[in-house]
Amino acid sequence: MARRQPVYEEPAGRPVGVAPAATTRARPSYAGLAGRIVLTLLGAAGLIIGSFTNVVNGTSGTNVPFRALWTTDFTGATFITSLGFAMIVVALVAIVGMSLRTGWLTSFAGAVGIVAVILFIIEVGRGNGGLNGVDLGVWLWGIGSLLCLIGGFFGTRRQVEVVETTTTGTTYR
Repeated sequence: MARRQPVYEEPAGRPVGVAPAATTRARPSYAGLAGRIVLTLLGAAGLIIGSFTNVVNGTSGTNVPFRALWTTDFTGATFITSLGFAMIVVALVAIVGMSLRTGWLTSFAGAVGIVAVILFIIEVGRGNGGLNGVDLGVWLWGIGSLLCLIGGFFGTRRQVEVVETTTTGTTYR
């Protein structure tokens, strides 16, 4: 009785076929792309509109300083140094992130917005003794940031293509 060869060993003199490598390509999903555009634009609109509405005790987001993320002082801001301007920048970054195929920049902008909203709500709670001072603008920031975060997950997906080859003309016994 002949001894059988293991699979990984080929007998001498016989051709050895090379297994093809799996290739990947990005395939656009048009429904995913439409969802990404809609969610990101709605989120950016929420961030921008929230910046011009009242965020705390009747003060608009463009009049609240950026340092309100770590202090309880909500007065004395110019437009450029305001938290509202920072949220407008976050919205613009999310919109620019739509140009990238993977959507990581849009998701990153949404995550930054969510962190800013959480820090701001913590400081409002510390300064006012509760969340009674939080106005509509903060909720628009939070919802807009969440929509941008989710919108970054949509877009192109990787599809793995496996190419199989067969050898013809060679017989193994």
